[in-house]
Amino acid sequence: MDRIRKVDMPSQHTPPSLGRRFCLAPLLVIVAFGGFARFHRLGVEGLGVDETFSWRITRYPIPVMVQKTAEDVHPPLYYLILKGWTAVWGTSPFALRSLSSVLGTLAIPVLFAICAGIGLGDRTKPRNEILIHSGALLSAFLLAASPTQVEYSRYARMYSLGVLLAGAATWLLLKAMVHRRPLPYWIAYGVTLTSFMYTHYFALYCGAAHVAFFAGCLLLQARRDRLEHGRRSAALAAGFVAANALVLLLVLPWIPVFLSQFSKVQSNFWLPPLTRANYERIFLTWSTGLISFGSIESWAAFCAFMALFAWLARGADRLTAFLLLQALTPWVVGIAYSILAERPLVIERFLAFSQLALLGLWAVVWRRLPDRLMRSALAGSLGLTCLLGLWSTIGQIGEKRPAIQQASELLRDRVRPGDLVLVLEPISVNLVRYYAECAGARPMRVCCRVGSRSKSLHMNHFASLDPNDVIWERDGVYSLDAGRVWHVVDLQDPSSVNQPPRGMEPLVSWIFEGGSSATLTNSPEHLVSRYRVTEYVERHGNPITCR
Repeated sequence: MDRIRKVDMPSQHTPPSLGRRFCLAPLLVIVAFGGFARFHRLGVEGLGVDETFSWRITRYPIPVMVQKTAEDVHPPLYYLILKGWTAVWGTSPFALRSLSSVLGTLAIPVLFAICAGIGLGDRTKPRNEILIHSGALLSAFLLAASPTQVEYSRYARMYSLGVLLAGAATWLLLKAMVHRRPLPYWIAYGVTLTSFMYTHYFALYCGAAHVAFFAGCLLLQARRDRLEHGRRSAALAAGFVAANALVLLLVLPWIPVFLSQFSKVQSNFWLPPLTRANYERIFLTWSTGLISFGSIESWAAFCAFMALFAWLARGADRLTAFLLLQALTPWVVGIAYSILAERPLVIERFLAFSQLALLGLWAVVWRRLPDRLMRSALAGSLGLTCLLGLWSTIGQIGEKRPAIQQASELLRDRVRPGDLVLVLEPISVNLVRYYAECAGARPMRVCCRVGSRSKSLHMNHFASLDPNDVIWERDGVYSLDAGRVWHVVDLQDPSSVNQPPRGMEPLVSWIFEGGSSATLTNSPEHLVSRYRVTEYVERHGNPITCR
């Protein structure tokens, strides 16, 4: 930390410079490109099970939404915003995902604004400001073309909202620390960080990095400042403490819910232990946006980035140190927790928030390189890597309709009042309900069998269900109050076994094959989908009790 040097930011009243005017048009082009990558063929892929969870939560009144969110493992802000969004734009796949696409696109100029502040105090060269802004443009382009960031921005979940809020909180904190009248920035920072807390619990990592950075800046400044300059440090400390007190005050009502969710996750942890190969794959995807095909690429990326981080940390200005802290804190804390608690906390999609800081660090690298040739090589290699990964991501989008959509259209045409649509798991209830509604089907009863243990498992998405969606199974016995049952089975799921209830006989089966449903997994088996629908009727005209 002794090597971190203070950077005096320029006055807020500095007139628009040549650097700012130079980068406006390229920034608009980059934002447009990022928006195109996020909106292109956005509604082609079928909704994934997590996306239909988001849709189902928004179907409830707001008080019930908050209650059901509390029964899950995430905070409610994203679902509340999505509910308002769908009230305006509808619930088609494009409409549901477009909120994430808009938020992901907005994060691009936010990252540019953060990077444009790096090194602006160094005015020793007339061309330095153009160099800084061109580096900020590089980071903005990398965010616009990042395969992982584009993927998260095409998914109806909270990840792009979290990325935007993480970037906005970073920018507001930096502005509050240098502005002559920082009060509005401190208030906005507190509100933004609170919003992040209510979006995803990764905000705790972000807040920890902010506290460590701010404390380090104050300690270094206190060692250099004379007595007459102590008031500046005291004012900064008071503003930061007040902003975080505002955060604590606003999140206080949710803390009991968070503790309950944390306890539930600990008692019913669903993620398998991470192996060395898992860590290698996650790091390679986080650092480059590419998918690992072996340990050689992963180790090469790991060694290269460790050397890069060490080089950046040496003689870093305070803004570079800030980005390093935000990029590495989730890794350090996550790996430590995974080792001590024996529960994996390094989760690829959660690292999307810290990836914003990683992409911002490339602007620092750009500024530090000594000549134009090296900067051109850096931009070319990074840009080509992102574009290749982006092409692969977009190229995986198939043309066929999802199989579950075709199956739901069959149910629309054939299910009659009094029939029961039976699926194997709670996650499938929302899929069938969503596509049946999109197909214009009249209300139908869609249920799943649930054992006593299933209620506490997050992966079952039980929190999103209505009590009428569940047929309780006790000791292997359950009752079906229906004369005709339509059994829907996902044939791509290895655990899906067709076990028709006793007392029923099949009449006919249909098998549908189609395009993929959206997922944050790039496995080949997710590129196609296959469903079977079987019609069953009771044999003797009696209500069915099955064992």
